[in-house]
Amino acid sequence: MLPTLIDLAGGNAIPGLDGISCLDVLYENKQEHRQWAYGIHNNYPEGSAYPIRSIQDKRYKLILNLTPDVDYFEKHLMNVKNKRSAWASWLESAKTSEVAKELTERYVKRPAVEFYDLKNDPWEMNNLADNKEYASRISVMKSELEKWMVQQGDKGVAMDVEF
Repeated sequence: MLPTLIDLAGGNAIPGLDGISCLDVLYENKQEHRQWAYGIHNNYPEGSAYPIRSIQDKRYKLILNLTPDVDYFEKHLMNVKNKRSAWASWLESAKTSEVAKELTERYVKRPAVEFYDLKNDPWEMNNLADNKEYASRISVMKSELEKWMVQQGDKGVAMDVEF
């Protein structure tokens, strides 16, 4: 946002400033702003450390769960003391529904790599990470994500720590 405001004011962004101006898109000189959208999730202090990084374009989304051997826990959603929470209702449903059981287990136990075709699977229910048909696309996106992490000074797992 800041580079856009600087551009709007007629200034020049300093080198190394995060982001790029989207003024051309706002003025409708361009239809697109960038090829990739990046995501970062550090769970601390909302639960145990569980760093997630992602990258997506218009069609595909790649998610890297950097500590897949650890169960994911988010205290606001998964507070078992709150019997009226959404999570409590999911767990109750999981007792009688195989689908609900699979979904709750999937939420807690996440694979190292997730890859989704957002056009054909907008709800991200079909993980294509092990599908060889997408290996090349996954490789390109993973490389782009790793370059972005280096640019941001993102050390991955080491970022999700108590301050």
